[in-house]
Amino acid sequence: MRIGQPGKPRLYPVMIDLTGRRVVVVGAGSVGTQKLTALVTGGAVIDVVAPEATPAVRALDRVGAVSWHRKLFAPEDLDGAVLVISAVDDPLVSRAVWEAANKRTILANGADDPDHCSFMLPAVHRDGDLVVAVSTGGAAPAVATRLRDRIAATVGHGQGPWLTFLARFRPLVKASFGTYEERRDAWYRIVDSDAQTRFQTGDPAGATTTISHAIGRVPKKEASV
Repeated sequence: MRIGQPGKPRLYPVMIDLTGRRVVVVGAGSVGTQKLTALVTGGAVIDVVAPEATPAVRALDRVGAVSWHRKLFAPEDLDGAVLVISAVDDPLVSRAVWEAANKRTILANGADDPDHCSFMLPAVHRDGDLVVAVSTGGAAPAVATRLRDRIAATVGHGQGPWLTFLARFRPLVKASFGTYEERRDAWYRIVDSDAQTRFQTGDPAGATTTISHAIGRVPKKEASV
């Protein structure tokens, strides 16, 4: 039984590691170029299928960031792929991509075509390891973009170095507490303290002291600054 709006799928948000995995992008116009930017930084093995391509896609092909196949789409182009993005204006091609993906149980996204999507591409704000993603499920992508911008303005920049610093304490927290609940509560004590303010105002030693108090034990030497 589906819970929610009848006929409308409920999307499950998930972050996927595409490193070394094959992804196909059908279409190499302005929309396809935009989709490729995020994929390239994600470490995917990218095949672009399109008879023509923008200068940006040609440049990515020349440096080996993508492999551009100068041809029309064929279903076998999806063999071995984990997901496909269709970035074409032709509804017949978009449907053909969708059908080929479904036959191979491959996740598919049709740009500006929510009826032919098994996953959506959210509006994303990145700052180091921090990733904020906003989606409207294809209902109004412009709203997702504006909300993403507002969230980014509120969160600000500089989260990346802070998260890298915090990650150094994960082994200490894990060693200090025996249960998930205890570790969770310790992390909330850390993030609710003034450790981040100390770190971002140039006092990593003070941040370390605050974190050690939140954990309830003196940090090991390798966790200090």
